[in-house]
Amino acid sequence: MKVDFSSLYTEKYLLPFRLLYTKSSFVQKGAFFIFVFSLSVFFFVSRSEAENRAYEGGLSIQTVSTKDQNESCYWQEDVTQFLSLQSHKKNILQTTIPCEMKILDIASLTSEKSVKVYDNELEKQISTLTDGYPILDMTKTIATYDREIAGLIVGIAKKESDWGKRVPVDGAGKDCFNYWGYKGAGTRGVEMGHGCFGSGEEAVQAVGNRLKQLVEKKQTSEPKNMIIWKCGSSCAGHSDESVRKWISDVAFYYNQIVPQSITYLDK
Repeated sequence: MKVDFSSLYTEKYLLPFRLLYTKSSFVQKGAFFIFVFSLSVFFFVSRSEAENRAYEGGLSIQTVSTKDQNESCYWQEDVTQFLSLQSHKKNILQTTIPCEMKILDIASLTSEKSVKVYDNELEKQISTLTDGYPILDMTKTIATYDREIAGLIVGIAKKESDWGKRVPVDGAGKDCFNYWGYKGAGTRGVEMGHGCFGSGEEAVQAVGNRLKQLVEKKQTSEPKNMIIWKCGSSCAGHSDESVRKWISDVAFYYNQIVPQSITYLDK
């Protein structure tokens, strides 16, 4: 049987082992190491097979390497899960970043490397709006996006950090340039539970590209449809009032940048 190392299949295959492991002291003493070794064998075979098929089909190794990288990422997560069970350090899983987020970070920080031209009028408008705040240094990069994305960048930054006045910092106390509560890793890793970026430009591009993906998926940029930024997959843990306030505060600045004549597809 060939094992697919995607997150969905990994969870399916590992669940029975995880349950057995937590309920059996005998399994905990020895089977864990056997299972980890088995995983490494499966991973090696899967990778070799992928490379052979790529060669036979005329595909470049670079095309397959992305899949292998993903498989390696999921394999490492599986090992981490069993290590956390063995040492009873359940908080390990809460501090690791999902493979999907790692892949997204790489894509968002390395794509579109060409020099972007910013909208001079939009840049002036954002500069006037944010004058006196740390985010002012990022206005040119923000203005490389269209008004809908720029409006979200500005509105969310105001709500999450007061435009850079409440921010995560690294161990030396230096600004991580994360004004949006973005949890994906930056080039300086993760600090205080949030991404730490190497520059304001890097931060804006990571956040802007992520917002572009959300807007394309939802076919709207209205703040009321971007609540996933605050709640994640569910707002069950947030009060209705806090959700309404988030939407209202973001929309206040968003509406100053986005022309009201734009028609949205509400979903």
